[in-house]
Amino acid sequence: MTIVTGQCGAIGGGDVDVNICRDGTYGIYIYSNSLHNFKTVKTASSSAIKQGLNQNNLVALVVTEQTITAYVNHQQIEGVQNNEFDYHAGGFFLWAGFFEGTSEIIYRNARGWLL
Repeated sequence: MTIVTGQCGAIGGGDVDVNICRDGTYGIYIYSNSLHNFKTVKTASSSAIKQGLNQNNLVALVVTEQTITAYVNHQQIEGVQNNEFDYHAGGFFLWAGFFEGTSEIIYRNARGWLL
């Protein structure tokens, strides 16, 4: 994932997504069926994220019934247990931006699979 313009890009699957931002921060979010909105699970920063525009970051997200694990550049940046979300397998998405205007994100060799 390469951020060309804007602040953040995201990958997700099922009801979970992780956004990676050019300032080295990230957020993990789950979609709440009861609230019909995304809920913040965790936000933080990581030195594993290459900061700035036009920096390539390899991003992976592993979601099981109660565990969310995010990786950037072959390093685990987060692993959380969450008993509050309803896990729904399926769907894989990539997106540009995250609540803040226009972004251009380049995704290369994107893959998704159900384990």
